[in-house]
Amino acid sequence: MRTYFLNLAMFLIVTILLNLALVSSSFAFRDWDWDSRKITITSPEGGEKLIGERKQKISWQTSSSIRYVKIEYSINDGEEWIELVKNMKMDAPFASHEWVVPCTPTLKAKIRVSDAYGPDYDVLIIPFSIVCESESS
Repeated sequence: MRTYFLNLAMFLIVTILLNLALVSSSFAFRDWDWDSRKITITSPEGGEKLIGERKQKISWQTSSSIRYVKIEYSINDGEEWIELVKNMKMDAPFASHEWVVPCTPTLKAKIRVSDAYGPDYDVLIIPFSIVCESESS
């Protein structure tokens, strides 16, 4: 009987330790995954219809390690990028830039905000459309 209880105790201890190890590694993975996203575009979100020749705010947030950003847009689903801002200083983790939307009709416009001196970036997954004033009514 004593051997049975010793085996049961060992089984429970090993099970608890394995569960703790799994939970701990799960949290470590989540933290790493969250931290890997250093730039997040918050506006536009994609799916909008923007009017050419009107002002539009581009907003994003960054981690504290990003000091300067580059902002670009594309009218062909990211095949080519047109630079809006080359080197904007980040004074806070939340920032925005107002631009005049070009009157270039497209259904596949995207925004990309990237670290001006590093590999990190975010790009809209869902494109937005651009219409000219005469087409919007």
